Amino acid sequence: MDDNTSVYDFEVQGSFNIRNNLELHESWVGEVVGFRLPDGRLVRPIVGLEVESADGTKYEYVTDESTMSEMGFEGLDYGDVRFFAVV
Repeated sequence: MDDNTSVYDFEVQGSFNIRNNLELHESWVGEVVGFRLPDGRLVRPIVGLEVESADGTKYEYVTDESTMSEMGFEGLDYGDVRFFAVV
């Protein structure tokens, strides 16, 4: 990691309407961390970056840490990624 960095914490909060027929995928402590699609694939939330072009007309979505690092966003660390049911 570059010595010329500063640490910035971040928060992301949002919601999806998730179909009731999707199987819950829980962590070992019972938190909902994803959903299983009917074809067996597992879907989990992740952290990514939205990169807007200089003229504001195009958007790119970066989700891999090596590209983030090349852009100057190094040392991604997150561990509390889960779904909460809204009652």
